[in-house]
Amino acid sequence: MKYLFFDIDGTLVDEHKHLPESTKRTLERLKENGHFIAIATSRPYVLTYLQAEALNIENYVCDGGDGLVINNTIIELLPLNLEDCLAVAKECLIHQIPIATSIDTTNNRYSTDGKFIALNRSLENAFDFVTKTDFDVLQAKTIHKMCLHLTLKEESLIPSLKKVPHYRISPTCILVEAIDKYRGIEKMVDYLQGNHQEIIVFGDGMNDIKMFEQAPYSVAMGNAAEPLKKIASYITEDIHADGIEKACKHLGLI
Repeated sequence: MKYLFFDIDGTLVDEHKHLPESTKRTLERLKENGHFIAIATSRPYVLTYLQAEALNIENYVCDGGDGLVINNTIIELLPLNLEDCLAVAKECLIHQIPIATSIDTTNNRYSTDGKFIALNRSLENAFDFVTKTDFDVLQAKTIHKMCLHLTLKEESLIPSLKKVPHYRISPTCILVEAIDKYRGIEKMVDYLQGNHQEIIVFGDGMNDIKMFEQAPYSVAMGNAAEPLKKIASYITEDIHADGIEKACKHLGLI
């Protein structure tokens, strides 16, 4: 048995959220042949379960490695380290850095004034931004993700940022969230009492690099980012050219 973990966008589904017929066929054949298949994504659970349901996949690592779902049952959904996140939030407030914070497993991002989304309109469809004048991030009991309006020059104002997992998505925006999908993959395989050497990961984006660096075998899509292709064990065809099916045939999985 192999343990196969697939990224979603650009790997399983295309830019129109369409699952190629060859990929659908391949996923079914993989199951029939006794392999374990799962999604590995940075998306929060609340968004992942809908996509997984549409793809007919019952297992997934979500929330950047902090969420595990097996057979459609939540095994764990972990928040970030609260003390470290509150330290970041406090520094942002001191320096008037706009932030929006997720305090639960929904897609909501809370703020007191809505300044963050006003300055980052490109994200308004990615998250559900909620403005509550009485919201106090420093009173949060759990923090799952944070959005910071922070330029490169301003990063030195937030020294606690070094303590939390984060990545920059634009010249003015940093996301604080779990970013080690492979940690979640290892925990899932351990839960299943499987062999880590039987893990195969599939991906296409820059956020898959850490996963590819740690996995024993990795497959990059033909449409993958060049840095990812350079470290992949194997490069398959483009998503539109039956890439998943061809890779699985090459590996003798179907």
